Amino acid sequence: MIPIADFSQKPLRQGQQPICIPCSYACAVSPLVKINDLTLANECIVFQNSIATHTGGLNGSLGLPASASGYDVIEAVHQQCDKPGFVEARKAVDIRRIGDDLQELETQLKRNRATAIIALSYPSAARRDPHSVCIGCDIVHGFFIRDSAQQTTAWNGVAADATGKSVVEALRNLAATAVRGEAMLLVEKGQPSSAPI
Repeated sequence: MIPIADFSQKPLRQGQQPICIPCSYACAVSPLVKINDLTLANECIVFQNSIATHTGGLNGSLGLPASASGYDVIEAVHQQCDKPGFVEARKAVDIRRIGDDLQELETQLKRNRATAIIALSYPSAARRDPHSVCIGCDIVHGFFIRDSAQQTTAWNGVAADATGKSVVEALRNLAATAVRGEAMLLVEKGQPSSAPI
């Protein structure tokens, strides 16, 4: 678990920019590394822009196929970015792919000092594109979501955009009905993959 108080008290907001994955990554890594999430998001965008101009675009520059997902890209950026925040993040944080296994995600968030980014989708009536958010688990508030696309900064007085007793309930409270594809766990280095509760 990780206290929600370890997260920035001023949640990242992406505005109209399509940068939900860098924002969710920055939000998730920040409390594990003690680096400002805005700094991480800016470093990510600057790095991506600097290499995207090379032949093959961003994916090619990172050594990824054209069909790579946004989560493949952020994992490659985590491993390759030379900006100071990312150098520190690599020293402190391991990335573990969880896929669609929400039960495993819940278990890992409860048992480790860890956060996650998770891909989700909305009902078709919402007319919203697939999206990425940061999720954590706090001993008092349960599972909480930080969503850079939201306009609000609190859920029932908690510095989150949604909370729940499970990942599914937190997603439902965000009005997201389905996980889309994958989730990525970010774990403080040195923790076993299934540390005891």
